[in-house]
Amino acid sequence: MLEVIYILIALFIAWIWVDYYRQIDIYDRDDLKYLVGTFAIGCLSVLPVLVFGEYVLSEFEFGLTGEPLNDLLYCILSIGVVDELSKSALFVVAWFLFRRQFTEPIDYIAYFCTAALGFA
Repeated sequence: MLEVIYILIALFIAWIWVDYYRQIDIYDRDDLKYLVGTFAIGCLSVLPVLVFGEYVLSEFEFGLTGEPLNDLLYCILSIGVVDELSKSALFVVAWFLFRRQFTEPIDYIAYFCTAALGFA
């Protein structure tokens, strides 16, 4: 039951941000369905990270060991690069699907942040 409450809280926080991005888009406000679709695509961006971490990185036995240099490289390469590339790749998918909605520069920020919220 507690997990359901956590999920509802997370969705509520994401909704607040999505609504904020819709509010700052004052000239050509986008339909909510496109932002929800981008959020869903962002949720799917977790899958490549899980697959990559499960199958590729486990082969190299690369992980946190407590050694500063190893842990720094692990956090940068394994966590940072993989996560950001996954978010960016699926943002490009959202861009291809909804490219007619990108009519002003703020749309790129709003859609990328919405995809990142789905990842989070």
